Amino acid sequence: MRILKKYEGQATADGHVFPVLSNQRMNDLIKEAAKEAGLHRPFIDTYFVGTERKDVQNPLYEVISCHDARRTFVSVSLALKISHEVVMKATEHSSYKTMQPYVETANETQDIEIEKWNKNQYRSQIITMLDTLTTDQLQEAVELLKEIAS
Repeated sequence: MRILKKYEGQATADGHVFPVLSNQRMNDLIKEAAKEAGLHRPFIDTYFVGTERKDVQNPLYEVISCHDARRTFVSVSLALKISHEVVMKATEHSSYKTMQPYVETANETQDIEIEKWNKNQYRSQIITMLDTLTTDQLQEAVELLKEIAS
């Protein structure tokens, strides 16, 4: 309530109750929060200059931005089969073409998740079968799995 009182009567012309940060300031704050959160893992950015490939490595907190949240929202929404029309309206994309890179990412994500589902189905079948085996049969199964794995 104290925060609301502080900004009472200060609404902007477009109806915002709180001050609106610039994208640059928001990105600076996101980077600072990511650093504090320990997001130090390496991030490799790959790009091309002509035909020469360039790989630049930085800690994730140095390259994260507010656009990453937008990209994640679009990709995950599409992977969850939310219609592209709904996603476009939520993100104010002007055309399907501008969302095409996200659609490709969503399809890759979906393929990865389906593979996880398939793996879990196989695991479930194996566990069900293992529950019915004798100790000798389990020992044979272990030896067979060792052979397959090597």
